[in-house]
Amino acid sequence: MKAILRAALTIAVIWSGPALAQVPPSNVYERQMLDINRSMEQRQRDIQREQQREFETNQRLGAPRTERMPGEPRPGCPVGSAGC
Repeated sequence: MKAILRAALTIAVIWSGPALAQVPPSNVYERQMLDINRSMEQRQRDIQREQQREFETNQRLGAPRTERMPGEPRPGCPVGSAGC
């Protein structure tokens, strides 16, 4: 029964989004869930800001790209070489 209640509450949070943030939580579990969601959202925003900052720094410095797409050879490797 608790699992069904949690699932229903999770679905309600997803569907209601910002509207739920305006309503004060009615119980401890709901408050914990809201706190966890806020924490996750804040962490995601922090990660995005850091990635943007790194990107802008690399653009200013003209740093070479360090990540390659799968199958993309390393710089300086001849096409089709197995060792690169």
